[in-house]
Amino acid sequence: MSTLFSAFAIEFGGFMLLAAVIAGWLFRRSTAHISFKLILPSVLVALACTTWPQVSALMGFPVQTDFASLPYRAEVVGIFPYDDDKRVDLWLRVGSAPPRAYDVAMDDGLKKTLREVMEARQQGKRAMLIKGGKRGKPHGPGQSYINIDGGKAPYELDPDAFALPRKSL
Repeated sequence: MSTLFSAFAIEFGGFMLLAAVIAGWLFRRSTAHISFKLILPSVLVALACTTWPQVSALMGFPVQTDFASLPYRAEVVGIFPYDDDKRVDLWLRVGSAPPRAYDVAMDDGLKKTLREVMEARQQGKRAMLIKGGKRGKPHGPGQSYINIDGGKAPYELDPDAFALPRKSL
């Protein structure tokens, strides 16, 4: 799959560079203002250099990010750990949006939580991760996560995320 992406990135970058060369060639004898003659080819070269790294996000490949930028609450769609690199690819779905792939560093706490997620998924259950979690913390109505820690609170498995609401008598 990476060779397909590499081939695409090379072809797309080549296309953008060719467009810059053609624009420069067309403008060499043009009566257009000098700023147009310099700006258009320069912008095309800049786009050729900066666009291809963004293509991985568009194609659904995991985007390397830090833990703090992961969503506060997300359903786990898939997990692919890289134990040698201490990294993990997480496919997370927020609400009804399509799943998004993230590549993050894996510490011991995340590794333990992801084991719980894998066990739940092997039993056929859906798994929801939540930052800050409920474990050992009293959460009542009206309490919420306010992101004081900058999004660095550890993920925990939310066992009540897909449960039916309790009946009140």
